[in-house]
Amino acid sequence: MKKITTAIMIICLTFFLLSTLTLNACAITEAPLVAEEPANQAPSPFSLPYLHENTDGSYTPTSAPDWVNHWFSIDYWTAFVYPYGYPMPSKMNGTFVAVDNTFNGLDSGDLIYYLPLNVAYGTSVSNYVWFQFAISFFGSGSIQWTIWDNIPPDYQSTPIGLTYTVGHTYIFELTTSGSNTVTFSIKDQNTGGTWSKNSWHHTIPGITMIYKADAFSPASAVEGYTTNSQLTNVPYFMTYTGYGITRHSHTNTGTIPTGIATMAQSDSGTTYYYWAMTCTYDYTISSVSSYGTYGYGSVYNPSYIIGAPNGQYTRIYGGNPGDGGYVQGNMNAPSGGYIYAYAYSVAGYYSDLYVYVSNDNQNWNLVGGTYHRISSSSPSWVYVGQALSTFRYIIVVGYDTGNSVNLYVDAIRVSD
Repeated sequence: MKKITTAIMIICLTFFLLSTLTLNACAITEAPLVAEEPANQAPSPFSLPYLHENTDGSYTPTSAPDWVNHWFSIDYWTAFVYPYGYPMPSKMNGTFVAVDNTFNGLDSGDLIYYLPLNVAYGTSVSNYVWFQFAISFFGSGSIQWTIWDNIPPDYQSTPIGLTYTVGHTYIFELTTSGSNTVTFSIKDQNTGGTWSKNSWHHTIPGITMIYKADAFSPASAVEGYTTNSQLTNVPYFMTYTGYGITRHSHTNTGTIPTGIATMAQSDSGTTYYYWAMTCTYDYTISSVSSYGTYGYGSVYNPSYIIGAPNGQYTRIYGGNPGDGGYVQGNMNAPSGGYIYAYAYSVAGYYSDLYVYVSNDNQNWNLVGGTYHRISSSSPSWVYVGQALSTFRYIIVVGYDTGNSVNLYVDAIRVSD
């Protein structure tokens, strides 16, 4: 077999792959997971009203049906020492890419609130207004987003005055000014459209951020009104959130269906967090959209990369420098997290594997920033790297940069 190539050859390969696939790749910085602090007993959290979806597309706050299971998964953005929180973030803001409603297991009357921003402003724990930014996923498949200003049990909502467009990037924040002005603002980075609001149903008594456990302030959370005990195809919905967050704690309330969870991960060297609603099962490739070759390379059985490992392998071969192939697939739901390939090389080969991901099928990220050399002839899960941002599309590449490629890939999985 050929000798391992130099760093120059690797750089040339990356450039070639990017130009051949029209990829705009950039490495994703990997950040360490932060252990959650055990939460002391907190009061039962206040509940956003259950929304009934009307036939005309409107929504009516009402009492939840008796058969609905009501639950919370809450990440507090402060050290949780009930009844105090130390220290408080400087402000609450965030950025996310909008995802579609891919849930399986939601009945027609079910509702899941994705709540990246929950914070109370006022003068004390008994004199405040609680703001919640909510993206609502309904069992019908529809999505609605609103900003709420609440003094429980009085909940008031205002529809967000921008279109929720899947794949668009949004920046949102709460800011304060004067003695009692709180402004919510949101911007669509793709269109430049903006919307803001600083007049509310309730009078704001003050602009001090209040730690209040039952109003989960300040926090990000997922709240559910669901029927079934299991959900699948939960979209990976990640928000890059907070400013001045130094610690966090997590608590669950109620019976959360299997298949859905939240995760929080610090961004190394900053006081921001990656926070996401995620699936507890693996994300996998659900279909193959295209495949192709480089030079005199070959691709065999491209559809065998779909789903979980089953002993059927996609084979990518490249016998000489510049040879190889790729398979492009669609994920079963918006995905994110740690990426693994179940793969092996034919004995004696050093097969270089590249994995690219994209949310819009146009701009692509090279996972891990480089190739992953597979020399083992025994099938196993090979760690590729971490994708912190949400993606829907994936490209698996085998390419000869001086080492012949004879690569077999059974499956790709993505998990937290």
